[in-house]
Amino acid sequence: VSGEGYFLNTSGGVITANLPAGVAGAIVSFADYAATWQTSNVTVTPNGTDKIGALNQNATLNVEGQSVTFVYVDATQGWWSL
Repeated sequence: VSGEGYFLNTSGGVITANLPAGVAGAIVSFADYAATWQTSNVTVTPNGTDKIGALNQNATLNVEGQSVTFVYVDATQGWWSL
């Protein structure tokens, strides 16, 4: 959901997080709740034909203790991480 932050716990295994449909200015944040993304990562999937970093592909979060905020720019660039 745009405007929300999520603490993702992968201590039980890898997970997939689905981004909402992109609307200019939409923001979604994820944080590594249990500091386990280096061994059990998170796959971030864009909605439909949306992009992440101007590419039509998923993003992988795999850094221990990482937190990421995705901001939707437009249909050309899609979601960008901060």
